[in-house]
Amino acid sequence: MNLPKIDLPTYELELPSTGKKINFRPFLVKEQKILLMAMESKKEIDAINAVKQIVSNCIVDKNFDVNEMSSFDLEYFFIQLRMRSIGEKISLSFTCKNTVSENQECNNLMQFEYDLSNTTIEKNPDHTKTIFFTKDVGVVMKYPSFRITENLVQNSKTKKTSVENALDLIVDCIDYFFDKENVYHVKEMSKQEITDYVENIPKTSFDKMEKFFDTMPQVKSIVNHKCNKCGFEHAIPVEGLSNFFE
Repeated sequence: MNLPKIDLPTYELELPSTGKKINFRPFLVKEQKILLMAMESKKEIDAINAVKQIVSNCIVDKNFDVNEMSSFDLEYFFIQLRMRSIGEKISLSFTCKNTVSENQECNNLMQFEYDLSNTTIEKNPDHTKTIFFTKDVGVVMKYPSFRITENLVQNSKTKKTSVENALDLIVDCIDYFFDKENVYHVKEMSKQEITDYVENIPKTSFDKMEKFFDTMPQVKSIVNHKCNKCGFEHAIPVEGLSNFFE
Protein backbone atom coordinates (compact mmCIF):
# COMPACT_ATOMS: atom_id res chain seq x y z
CA MET A 1 0.00 0.00 0.00
CA ASN A 2 1.27 3.49 -0.86
CA LEU A 3 0.93 5.77 2.17
CA PRO A 4 -0.07 9.41 1.65
CA LYS A 5 2.75 11.78 0.73
CA ILE A 6 3.41 14.76 2.98
CA ASP A 7 4.39 17.93 1.16
CA LEU A 8 7.13 19.79 3.04
CA PRO A 9 7.54 23.58 2.97
CA THR A 10 10.83 25.01 1.75
CA TYR A 11 12.51 28.21 2.90
CA GLU A 12 15.17 30.49 1.48
CA LEU A 13 18.09 31.85 3.48
CA GLU A 14 20.91 34.24 2.57
CA LEU A 15 24.29 33.23 3.98
CA PRO A 16 25.85 36.14 5.92
CA SER A 17 29.41 35.65 4.62
CA THR A 18 28.69 35.54 0.90
CA GLY A 19 25.08 36.62 0.34
CA LYS A 20 24.48 33.32 -1.44
CA LYS A 21 20.90 32.08 -1.16
CA ILE A 22 20.13 28.48 -0.27
CA ASN A 23 16.86 26.59 0.05
CA PHE A 24 16.06 24.20 2.85
CA ARG A 25 13.31 22.14 4.41
CA PRO A 26 12.51 21.73 8.14
CA PHE A 27 13.64 18.85 10.36
CA LEU A 28 12.02 15.46 9.99
CA VAL A 29 11.80 12.93 12.81
CA LYS A 30 15.08 11.37 11.65
CA GLU A 31 16.90 14.72 12.06
CA GLN A 32 15.36 15.24 15.48
CA LYS A 33 16.70 11.81 16.44
CA ILE A 34 20.22 12.80 15.37
CA LEU A 35 19.94 15.98 17.44
CA LEU A 36 18.75 14.18 20.56
CA MET A 37 21.54 11.61 20.32
CA ALA A 38 24.13 14.39 20.10
CA MET A 39 22.61 16.12 23.15
CA GLU A 40 22.84 12.91 25.15
CA SER A 41 26.46 12.35 24.13
CA LYS A 42 27.63 15.79 25.39
CA LYS A 43 30.78 15.47 23.24
CA GLU A 44 31.80 18.41 21.07
CA ILE A 45 32.73 16.26 18.08
CA ASP A 46 29.35 14.50 18.23
CA ALA A 47 27.59 17.87 18.23
CA ILE A 48 29.63 18.99 15.20
CA ASN A 49 28.88 15.78 13.30
CA ALA A 50 25.19 16.01 14.19
CA VAL A 51 24.93 19.58 12.88
CA LYS A 52 26.78 18.57 9.72
CA GLN A 53 24.41 15.65 9.07
CA ILE A 54 21.24 17.64 9.83
CA VAL A 55 22.24 20.62 7.70
CA SER A 56 23.27 18.30 4.82
CA ASN A 57 19.94 16.50 5.00
CA CYS A 58 17.83 19.65 5.08
CA ILE A 59 19.47 21.71 2.32
CA VAL A 60 17.54 20.90 -0.85
CA ASP A 61 19.91 22.61 -3.30
CA LYS A 62 22.03 20.14 -5.22
CA ASN A 63 25.82 20.31 -5.25
CA PHE A 64 25.99 22.34 -2.02
CA ASP A 65 28.96 21.33 0.12
CA VAL A 66 28.24 21.85 3.81
CA ASN A 67 31.93 21.34 4.58
CA GLU A 68 32.74 24.66 2.88
CA MET A 69 30.31 26.77 4.94
CA SER A 70 31.97 29.23 7.28
CA SER A 71 31.59 28.53 10.99
CA PHE A 72 29.26 31.49 11.58
CA ASP A 73 27.24 30.74 8.42
CA LEU A 74 26.68 27.24 9.73
CA GLU A 75 25.66 28.48 13.17
CA TYR A 76 23.30 31.09 11.73
CA PHE A 77 21.78 28.57 9.32
CA PHE A 78 21.26 26.00 12.07
CA ILE A 79 19.39 28.56 14.18
CA GLN A 80 17.10 29.43 11.26
CA LEU A 81 16.57 25.74 10.58
CA ARG A 82 15.68 25.06 14.21
CA MET A 83 13.22 27.98 14.22
CA ARG A 84 11.41 26.60 11.18
CA SER A 85 11.46 23.04 12.51
CA ILE A 86 10.78 23.21 16.24
CA GLY A 87 9.91 26.79 17.10
CA GLU A 88 11.42 30.15 17.97
CA LYS A 89 11.56 29.64 21.74
CA ILE A 90 14.26 27.71 23.59
CA SER A 91 14.82 27.19 27.31
CA LEU A 92 18.19 28.27 28.67
CA SER A 93 19.78 28.12 32.10
CA PHE A 94 22.47 30.33 33.60
CA THR A 95 24.15 30.31 37.03
CA CYS A 96 24.28 33.67 38.79
CA LYS A 97 27.88 34.43 39.77
CA ASN A 98 27.12 37.74 41.46
CA THR A 99 29.06 38.23 44.72
CA VAL A 100 26.48 38.59 47.47
CA SER A 101 28.85 38.62 50.44
CA GLU A 102 32.57 38.33 51.07
CA ASN A 103 33.96 35.51 48.89
CA GLN A 104 30.48 34.08 48.32
CA GLU A 105 28.61 33.93 45.02
CA CYS A 106 24.86 33.73 44.60
CA ASN A 107 25.03 30.50 42.50
CA ASN A 108 21.29 30.64 41.78
CA LEU A 109 20.37 28.60 38.71
CA MET A 110 18.22 30.88 36.54
CA GLN A 111 16.02 29.43 33.83
CA PHE A 112 14.44 31.54 31.14
CA GLU A 113 13.11 31.47 27.58
CA TYR A 114 15.01 32.93 24.67
CA ASP A 115 13.49 33.97 21.35
CA LEU A 116 15.76 32.77 18.51
CA SER A 117 14.42 35.48 16.20
CA ASN A 118 16.45 37.98 18.27
CA THR A 119 19.71 36.34 17.21
CA THR A 120 21.88 38.59 15.07
CA ILE A 121 25.19 38.57 13.22
CA GLU A 122 27.59 40.83 15.10
CA LYS A 123 30.08 42.49 12.73
CA ASN A 124 33.24 44.24 13.87
CA PRO A 125 33.99 47.44 11.90
CA ASP A 126 37.74 46.72 12.18
CA HIS A 127 37.42 43.34 10.50
CA THR A 128 39.08 42.83 7.12
CA LYS A 129 40.05 39.84 5.01
CA THR A 130 42.92 41.71 3.34
CA ILE A 131 46.06 41.99 5.46
CA PHE A 132 49.14 43.95 4.39
CA PHE A 133 52.57 42.83 5.53
CA THR A 134 54.19 45.78 3.76
CA LYS A 135 52.85 48.50 1.46
CA ASP A 136 52.61 46.09 -1.49
CA VAL A 137 52.80 42.59 0.00
CA GLY A 138 50.05 40.83 1.89
CA VAL A 139 47.48 38.07 2.12
CA VAL A 140 43.75 37.64 1.66
CA MET A 141 42.11 35.38 4.23
CA LYS A 142 39.04 33.16 4.01
CA TYR A 143 36.69 32.19 6.82
CA PRO A 144 37.28 28.84 8.54
CA SER A 145 34.99 26.31 6.92
CA PHE A 146 33.10 23.53 8.66
CA ARG A 147 35.82 21.15 7.49
CA ILE A 148 38.55 23.30 9.06
CA THR A 149 36.59 23.65 12.32
CA GLU A 150 36.10 19.89 12.47
CA ASN A 151 39.82 19.31 11.93
CA LEU A 152 40.63 21.85 14.64
CA VAL A 153 38.53 19.94 17.18
CA GLN A 154 40.23 16.68 16.20
CA ASN A 155 43.69 18.27 16.42
CA SER A 156 42.98 19.60 19.90
CA LYS A 157 43.05 15.99 21.08
CA THR A 158 46.50 15.33 19.65
CA LYS A 159 49.90 16.20 21.09
CA LYS A 160 50.04 19.45 19.13
CA THR A 161 50.48 22.60 21.19
CA SER A 162 48.00 25.48 21.11
CA VAL A 163 50.56 27.49 19.11
CA GLU A 164 50.81 24.71 16.52
CA ASN A 165 47.02 24.49 16.27
CA ALA A 166 46.77 28.28 15.85
CA LEU A 167 49.36 28.17 13.08
CA ASP A 168 47.49 25.33 11.36
CA LEU A 169 44.28 27.34 11.48
CA ILE A 170 45.90 30.41 9.97
CA VAL A 171 47.55 28.39 7.20
CA ASP A 172 44.26 26.64 6.36
CA CYS A 173 42.44 29.97 6.14
CA ILE A 174 44.76 31.70 3.68
CA ASP A 175 43.08 32.30 0.32
CA TYR A 176 46.04 33.79 -1.52
CA PHE A 177 49.15 35.92 -1.16
CA PHE A 178 49.82 38.98 -3.30
CA ASP A 179 52.44 41.57 -4.10
CA LYS A 180 52.49 44.58 -6.41
CA GLU A 181 52.62 42.43 -9.54
CA ASN A 182 51.31 38.93 -8.80
CA VAL A 183 48.76 36.80 -6.95
CA TYR A 184 49.95 33.51 -5.41
CA HIS A 185 47.12 31.01 -4.91
CA VAL A 186 47.61 28.55 -2.06
CA LYS A 187 45.99 25.74 -4.06
CA GLU A 188 49.15 25.75 -6.14
CA MET A 189 51.40 25.34 -3.07
CA SER A 190 52.01 22.62 -0.53
CA LYS A 191 50.89 23.17 3.06
CA GLN A 192 54.49 22.94 4.22
CA GLU A 193 55.49 25.69 1.79
CA ILE A 194 52.74 27.95 3.15
CA THR A 195 53.64 27.10 6.75
CA ASP A 196 57.32 27.90 6.16
CA TYR A 197 56.36 31.26 4.67
CA VAL A 198 54.07 32.19 7.57
CA GLU A 199 56.70 31.16 10.13
CA ASN A 200 59.08 33.66 8.56
CA ILE A 201 56.87 36.74 8.51
CA PRO A 202 57.31 39.49 11.15
CA LYS A 203 55.46 39.04 14.43
CA THR A 204 53.46 42.21 13.77
CA SER A 205 52.16 40.71 10.52
CA PHE A 206 51.27 37.46 12.27
CA ASP A 207 49.34 39.45 14.88
CA LYS A 208 47.29 41.02 12.08
CA MET A 209 46.40 37.55 10.80
CA GLU A 210 45.31 36.51 14.29
CA LYS A 211 43.16 39.64 14.51
CA PHE A 212 41.24 38.39 11.46
CA PHE A 213 39.88 35.56 13.63
CA ASP A 214 39.35 37.72 16.71
CA THR A 215 37.17 40.15 14.75
CA MET A 216 35.25 37.67 12.56
CA PRO A 217 31.45 38.05 12.41
CA GLN A 218 29.73 36.25 15.29
CA VAL A 219 26.26 34.86 15.82
CA LYS A 220 25.40 36.48 19.12
CA SER A 221 22.69 38.07 21.23
CA ILE A 222 22.50 39.52 24.71
CA VAL A 223 19.68 38.54 27.09
CA ASN A 224 18.97 40.89 29.99
CA HIS A 225 17.73 38.84 32.93
CA LYS A 226 17.29 39.64 36.63
CA CYS A 227 18.29 36.98 39.17
CA ASN A 228 15.18 36.03 41.14
CA LYS A 229 17.32 35.33 44.22
CA CYS A 230 19.77 38.23 44.62
CA GLY A 231 18.22 40.69 42.18
CA PHE A 232 21.38 41.22 40.11
CA GLU A 233 20.73 42.37 36.52
CA HIS A 234 22.62 40.15 34.09
CA ALA A 235 23.52 40.78 30.46
CA ILE A 236 23.88 37.18 29.31
CA PRO A 237 25.56 36.45 25.96
CA VAL A 238 23.83 33.73 23.94
CA GLU A 239 26.33 32.27 21.50
CA GLY A 240 27.68 28.91 20.37
CA LEU A 241 25.78 26.01 18.84
CA SER A 242 25.38 24.24 22.17
CA ASN A 243 22.90 26.90 23.28
CA PHE A 244 20.57 26.00 20.43
CA PHE A 245 20.44 22.25 20.97
CA GLU A 246 17.58 22.42 23.45
